Amino acid sequence: MAKARDLYIRDTRASVAQNLEEAGLLVQRVYLVDKNALVKVVKGTRRRSHECIDEEDLLRDLFALADSNGGSQAVEDAS
Repeated sequence: MAKARDLYIRDTRASVAQNLEEAGLLVQRVYLVDKNALVKVVKGTRRRSHECIDEEDLLRDLFALADSNGGSQAVEDAS
């Protein structure tokens, strides 16, 4: 199962990078997230880190962005 997961992650990241390049867009961070795993991370009920791919990184980066923008600016930018 870990092998399939690693293949999924590698192939998805490569596909996104290729699509961004073909569209003439800059390379950027892409988060692979499962809704159920994200809910567990937010609620603090996640038991095993192998359930997550980028959920924890996404939340960390969102909080850092909100903090660097004074909190309210990030919400305004999302609108």
